[in-house]
Amino acid sequence: MLCEYGFERRRSTGLQGTSCYRKQLGGGAAFVELHGACVGCYDPSRGAGLGFLFVRNRERCFLYSGAEPPPPGTYMEGTLQSGPPLDLYFASLRFLDWWIDYEGWIERGATMGWREQNFKALAKLPASSAALAPVDAVRWLQRYRHSPAQASRIRDIMRSKRRGGGPETCRPV
Repeated sequence: MLCEYGFERRRSTGLQGTSCYRKQLGGGAAFVELHGACVGCYDPSRGAGLGFLFVRNRERCFLYSGAEPPPPGTYMEGTLQSGPPLDLYFASLRFLDWWIDYEGWIERGATMGWREQNFKALAKLPASSAALAPVDAVRWLQRYRHSPAQASRIRDIMRSKRRGGGPETCRPV
C-alpha cells in the first residue's frame, strides 16, 4: 500500500531485514522515511536540528539534528534530543499530517477490514506489542495533532484498558 500511496521503496542501510520507504512531501525538499526500526520526517532545506524521528526500540520521539536520516539502529551521539516538548510537538506536525492523511487514504481505498487484519497479524508476532486498535489510533493521532494537551499518553490508555477501563481517552476531537 505504501508504494501505491506514492512511496519509493529503497535499499535500507543499517539494520538488515528492514525495508525503507521514502515519500517527498508537498513537492519540496521535505520527506517522510519509514523503516521497521524508526520513522522520521526530514527537511534538508531547513538545516540541521529540525527533523523528527521516532525510534521503535526506545519507544520515543526525538528532535533529529543529522544532515541525513540515520541508518536504522545507528544513531550518532548528539543527533537525538528529547525536547523541549513544544519543539518536539512542532517538529512532529508534518509527520502527523502525513500520517493522518495516509490513514484517511487507507480508509477510503483499502478493502473493508484491511487495517484490522494487519493489526491482528501484528499482534500475533512474537516480539509485537500492538498498542491501540486502528480506529482508536487514528482518533488519538487526530486528538494529539489538534489538541495535544487533551491527548492522554498511549501507555496510560493501554494500562487503563488492561485494568478494564474503556476507550474514553480516544473519543473523536
